[in-house]
Amino acid sequence: MSYHLSAEPEKILGVEFSPGVWPHVAFDIPVTERMQFDSPSKGIDMEFRLTYEGSLRAKKDHEQSHAIRRQFHRQLSTLWATHGLLKPLRESSLRFERLIEPRYGFNFVPLVRESLSLGCGLDILFLRREAPGRIVSGGDIDNRITVLVDALTMPENREQVRGITPEADEDPLFCLLEKDKFIYELNVTTDRLLWPAKPGEDLNSVHIVIQVKVIVLDPSKTWVGWGL
Repeated sequence: MSYHLSAEPEKILGVEFSPGVWPHVAFDIPVTERMQFDSPSKGIDMEFRLTYEGSLRAKKDHEQSHAIRRQFHRQLSTLWATHGLLKPLRESSLRFERLIEPRYGFNFVPLVRESLSLGCGLDILFLRREAPGRIVSGGDIDNRITVLVDALTMPENREQVRGITPEADEDPLFCLLEKDKFIYELNVTTDRLLWPAKPGEDLNSVHIVIQVKVIVLDPSKTWVGWGL
């Protein structure tokens, strides 16, 4: 068997190839949008990842937001039960009770909160069944990212959990953020979701991986707040 290598460009299916060179066609590439707010010059004190898989619609809907919040709750509950710093706090009833925020029939436990002087950065890998594209248009962020951030945050008013009651494993209900203002950096990379859609699957289904970087803004307030 012999092979013929030519130094001249060849055309295959109408695409021009040169030896050792990618063809001259436009490929989908991931698109990253970066938003930095008042970024503190502090080191990262805690880092972990949260995931979400399911429908994510652009229209704000309190039931959709809470369904996503429940997925994050289960992961954060595991974090509080296993992380070297959080586990002792959860196992100490006296300390843990100080972190519970009773609100609208729920007992919320947000991790990133003002009383502990914490902030966080979010690096989001946003996989969807469409070409990579910009998530900021005309200065406005894609509504789907806004819904996602809402789901990471403890509800700020009763309307956000209207008609919803805690399930058996949701007392307390763990959230990442007390308020979204504690996000100091937000990076979103969009790319195409390559898993074929399942029969009957919502066309708005996405797969999201969120890298969370928690920092201490004021160590004196944090350690006092944790009772350490």
